[in-house]
Amino acid sequence: FLTNKKGYTFETLSKTDSFFLTNEDGDYALFNEDGKQLTEFIFEEHGSFYGGAVFVKHKDKRQGVINENGKYLVELSESSVYDYYSLFNVVNYSDEIITEKLVNYKGEIIAEGIDFDVESYAYGALFAITKKDDNYEKVGDAEIVNYAGTSIGKLSNIDDYDSYSYDGSYVTLISDEKTILYNVDTAKKIVETDGTYCISDSNDKTVILNSCATWGNSGEENLYKVVKNGKVLYSNTEVSDTPDENWCFAISD
Repeated sequence: FLTNKKGYTFETLSKTDSFFLTNEDGDYALFNEDGKQLTEFIFEEHGSFYGGAVFVKHKDKRQGVINENGKYLVELSESSVYDYYSLFNVVNYSDEIITEKLVNYKGEIIAEGIDFDVESYAYGALFAITKKDDNYEKVGDAEIVNYAGTSIGKLSNIDDYDSYSYDGSYVTLISDEKTILYNVDTAKKIVETDGTYCISDSNDKTVILNSCATWGNSGEENLYKVVKNGKVLYSNTEVSDTPDENWCFAISD
């Protein structure tokens, strides 16, 4: 039977043994699990750890990103840092032209340039990066990346995909007519199919998709697809009765 052994990406990446403490002046310093102080009490603000990295704001208002050992992944500067779970957007407002740099939790630059937009899906497991024109309208295809900033390809109509489902390593982006299944750990597009499908269950090799209507009233459509090793092994294309709540699939190797 299918079980999700890995847990969820956002749960795994949010785990760290380092933590912040505050002094009597309200300033923060970073400590490790042994109680060793890793930074001075120099921060007035900090975010939440994700992938071992965290946004920090110095007492002098400069902003940056440090890892769980206190090392700077993004040096303190006058730029503003916006965190999108595991990605950090560093925006420089000091010049006449606003410049941006998108950095992952390892300190690697994922994108940089002028006026781009970042949208997150599934609690920071998947992102869409799009450029904006002078009127701040999106232009061109969206670059789809996983939580580490690794590219999974382009999608020309990202605004149509206004829903998602998420289970373990898998995410579906869902529009009114199509569903795209991604493996966010391997940064691969698995399958694209007509219809709106949510992830019902998954393991390392197999994903069960069911029509999102099955999450609603019992009288709605009830369609299923079983995807294994990137191929659709089973797909019912007819409306069936809603199964008993104890139904299951058994997939043999």
